[in-house]
Amino acid sequence: MARKPKSREVIEKLLWDRRVRREDYLLYYVHRGVEGERKGLPLTKVLNVRGSWLSFLEDGEEKRIPLHRVVEIVNVRSGEKLWAKTSQP
Repeated sequence: MARKPKSREVIEKLLWDRRVRREDYLLYYVHRGVEGERKGLPLTKVLNVRGSWLSFLEDGEEKRIPLHRVVEIVNVRSGEKLWAKTSQP
């Protein structure tokens, strides 16, 4: 059985593959304090992936979240789920 790709591998491929339209992708992550404790992040706001962190722009400010909080990566145009964490909150 093939190994399931880690969220980092999927995110990096989407960020650096020139054939990919970033605006087509949304990743969801655990964000305590919002309804459902899940927040969507357009891939267009992602700046980089370093170590175990993902940095992104929000309201003109650079923010970071740990990659273990990413729970799902979806193509919003096609509805295809590219990756999902096996155990979600």
